[in-house]
Amino acid sequence: MIVPEQGCVRQRGFTLVELMIAMVIGLIIVLGSSQIFSANRQSFDRVEQLNDRQEKLRFLVDAVSLDVRTADSSMEILNAGSKLTLHYSGNRTSDPYCSGGVLEKLDYVFNVETSTLSLTSYCIGVSPVEEPLISDLDLVRFSEGVINGILTFVDVTVHFPAFDSEASAGREVTFRAANRSAVIARINADN
Repeated sequence: MIVPEQGCVRQRGFTLVELMIAMVIGLIIVLGSSQIFSANRQSFDRVEQLNDRQEKLRFLVDAVSLDVRTADSSMEILNAGSKLTLHYSGNRTSDPYCSGGVLEKLDYVFNVETSTLSLTSYCIGVSPVEEPLISDLDLVRFSEGVINGILTFVDVTVHFPAFDSEASAGREVTFRAANRSAVIARINADN
């Protein structure tokens, strides 16, 4: 028989109860961490979706505002508001739409089947070019803003697809683009 030496402490392991308590505490920590990770992931995804929506809207506002502002006062809204036609009479020379040529007309058209807003540019001496601008939209509508018989501005309403449990009010944005020629004509008519 082996007798422990004096001064030596006999080592003992953990009891079953201590191991079970440690496992429960570890499980609670892991579950809490996974919940925090899941919430952070959902938040990150939501921020990415909002960023994408904001980027699309910023691009659309910049493009439509410039084109409406510099168009002649002869603008047309067709197809129940899904098409905006802007005419130019040589006032946009060296235009980027025309590779430095002269822009004659632009058509913004929303296609419901493809959920895409496209732009067709008509340049003098060049075949029309259609290109998609923004996809994954629920709806784009153009509305006339007529003052004293002159189409002065265009209201553009954009409906974005819904995020998870998002109210419909947060998905719709409307902005107004004024036509420079029509505003100047209106000011001159008032004087």
